[in-house]
Amino acid sequence: MRTVDFYPFSDTIYEDSDDTRRVSRLKKQYIETLRDYDTLVSLGRKDYIEHPLSDDELWNYWRTLPEDDEFFAVYDKDEDDYVGTCRFMRPVDKSIELGYMVFVNKRRTGYGKAIIKEAVWYISHVINDGIDESYDEIRATTLEDNIASCKSFESNGFIKTHSENGLATYVRKLV
Repeated sequence: MRTVDFYPFSDTIYEDSDDTRRVSRLKKQYIETLRDYDTLVSLGRKDYIEHPLSDDELWNYWRTLPEDDEFFAVYDKDEDDYVGTCRFMRPVDKSIELGYMVFVNKRRTGYGKAIIKEAVWYISHVINDGIDESYDEIRATTLEDNIASCKSFESNGFIKTHSENGLATYVRKLV
């Protein structure tokens, strides 16, 4: 089973010069993944296929996310490599939305399950411990035909609650 750690994306890209090789790899994999057709479809950004963004625009995409979102680089210490990203979006109700992306060259290797498992732990033990009214559930949406992602959610205790327009919604209650 894979194990991963989360590092705030903004901190990760400003690491000291000793880590320039690692940051350079992160940037390359992040841009490559955001250029991938399947990734663009899952993000609802088919417009980027016909009108591609520059490498700089793709690299800075994370800066356009809402300020309340938490965005992480996902790192596998055993592999000494970044393997994807994870994002927590905070809706107004007592649920938190989870989004993740496994880099193209790391897909189908168990990282989806590992990222979701770490996200559940992080929300339960870090985010919920630091706020007055904790979140009751985690929500996630994925493409219905992304079988690997659907199975990753299900193996981490998520239940499919809704399906519409090719999207599946999953929920996991927090204790």
